[in-house]
Amino acid sequence: MSEVRTTRRRFLQGSAAFMAGAGLAAPAFGAAAPLGPPSDRVRLGVVGLHSRGGGVMRAFLGQPGVEIAALCDVDAAVLAEEGPKVEAATGRKPALVKDFRRLLDDQDLDALVVATPDHWHAYITVAACRAGKDVYCEKPMANDIAGCRAITQAAAAYDRVVQIGQQQRSAPLWRDAIGYVQSGKLGQVRLVRAWSSWGRPPAQRPDAPAPEGVDYDLWLGPAPAHAFNESRFHGSWRWFWDYGGGLVSDWGVHLMDMLFMAYPDAAPRTISAMGGEYLGIREGGQPPDTVSIAYDFGDRLFVWEHCSWQHNGPFVSNTDDTHGIAFTGADGQMLASRHQWQVRPDAGSKTPVEAVPLGERIHNDGLGAHAADFVRCVRARETPACPPAVGEKAATLAHMGNIAYRTGRTLTWDAAANAFAGDAEANALLRNEARAPWRLPNLPTP
Repeated sequence: MSEVRTTRRRFLQGSAAFMAGAGLAAPAFGAAAPLGPPSDRVRLGVVGLHSRGGGVMRAFLGQPGVEIAALCDVDAAVLAEEGPKVEAATGRKPALVKDFRRLLDDQDLDALVVATPDHWHAYITVAACRAGKDVYCEKPMANDIAGCRAITQAAAAYDRVVQIGQQQRSAPLWRDAIGYVQSGKLGQVRLVRAWSSWGRPPAQRPDAPAPEGVDYDLWLGPAPAHAFNESRFHGSWRWFWDYGGGLVSDWGVHLMDMLFMAYPDAAPRTISAMGGEYLGIREGGQPPDTVSIAYDFGDRLFVWEHCSWQHNGPFVSNTDDTHGIAFTGADGQMLASRHQWQVRPDAGSKTPVEAVPLGERIHNDGLGAHAADFVRCVRARETPACPPAVGEKAATLAHMGNIAYRTGRTLTWDAAANAFAGDAEANALLRNEARAPWRLPNLPTP
């Protein structure tokens, strides 16, 4: 795309400075969509390909006019597996690299897809914005509240299109369900409850040498140095504070986003949490396997809970046993998951709502539509469905809950200061200390 590339070249000097400071069982591929003329083509580099990253990459592979031009992963085995699949689907061999910094310096890439573990999201996204590239960043947008704010600031400062991967905003099912809540038919909604009931944490394993072909120091990046441990690596890293926030920032952020989709101006006042590692299969001090977090918004209460050791949700007629959200109003309750939504009248209401029965059970997470929305916005230079200023709200809420759990007390949030009121211990957890040379730079004012 000529317009995007022209814009990017203005940022090459900033990119070089940033890089100098840095110190130098997926489903089968379908047929690729046609690329179209070079002037209209969006060339993507995908950073992080294991598990979720491969799925996100395939969502872009199916978008018209999109070329997956480069794949990046610190694990050579993952690159060796995914590269030939892209080539077979497209007839074009993508560049295969271990170090994402090579993609920052590639003038022919229009955008990056960042699907790494959470602890890398902020650094790579900010670096890409500074290099003049647009970014699709998986959720949660960062592994700490400071990183969330840095992405929002970088997207504005460098005038980049950044889409956060909270793809339910692009799903018709969720637009319909949240639209019903906003219609006011439920009456005053005083309680919103969301949950997830799956995602068992890994059992503790002994430290061991990193597998051959894995650049483990680069995988760690800004996270604290630690001997390689399989339970901290592929598929289970999110159960360690160094890299993720457990189910709260994994599934919780999706459903918390639906709270903000319904009430965009909502802001929490106080946050409290109770829970623990009740399974007893690993050492303490990490994201809990069972938790209940209460957020007081003043006019309503939002409660998140998860129990990662079984699959039944809290409602007998839940739309989906493993996850969901319930908006409870004076006249009825709306229950929704990625498969179905329904409305149940309140028997004690003088004016109960009309029941909305469960429809056909169809998985509808919105990923394909979310990817298409990002590509459209890259071409049109428009704001996507989930820009950083929107994605930041849900990610910050998730991190607030984890910080309340870690401190063991009720916290008061000062929205103006983007910090907790009068609590130095909690505020120390707003930012994870990053290893050199992976500390975020100071950003210019937009």
